[in-house]
Amino acid sequence: MADLSYCAKQIRDFDNDRFLASLFADDAVREDLFALYAFNLEVARTRERVSEPMLGQIRLQWWRELIEAPPSGRALDSHELLPALADNGWLSRTDPLTGDPVLLALIDAWAGSIDPGQGTSSAPASVLAELAIGHLHPDASASDVQRAKSIVTRGDRPAGHDVGAGLNPRIWPAILHVAAQRKDGEQAVGVTARLWLLGAMLTQRLP
Repeated sequence: MADLSYCAKQIRDFDNDRFLASLFADDAVREDLFALYAFNLEVARTRERVSEPMLGQIRLQWWRELIEAPPSGRALDSHELLPALADNGWLSRTDPLTGDPVLLALIDAWAGSIDPGQGTSSAPASVLAELAIGHLHPDASASDVQRAKSIVTRGDRPAGHDVGAGLNPRIWPAILHVAAQRKDGEQAVGVTARLWLLGAMLTQRLP
């Protein structure tokens, strides 16, 4: 644990459910997830750190400009997250349909959560799940992606223990953190959270 990267430590300390879920991802992509989740954490904090929506939008615009800047003009030393985002490919990844940097979708989702008149109405958790799934399983079917996003945003939590059944195993590290949040609202922590996540991963069922 002492050798964890900056991003991994941030997720371990402030988004532990996703940290535990990411441990089930392949070694080759785990650090990529940590960088993505650390960026989400940083952007999410914008809402907590500002007293007025306009101040939050200014901060998000600062991030937009950094991400949209050409590599030659991008000041990677302006925030400790930027080198990790660059090293793990997130700054160069673009939407195949629009050509926009994929991280802009996450910024816009958080902008909409700060001020409904700005950004998009997409839930940040849904956008984050889609980015993670796209990295873990680029060939995932549209139906599987939509189903996984619905699970993450709590829209698909029926009674029983078959939630998530049939989803490709490669997708699971992107949704597994939900296993620490029972349908009845109980939140697992510590050893209990680890056991719940392990059980969900082994059975590929969410409680």
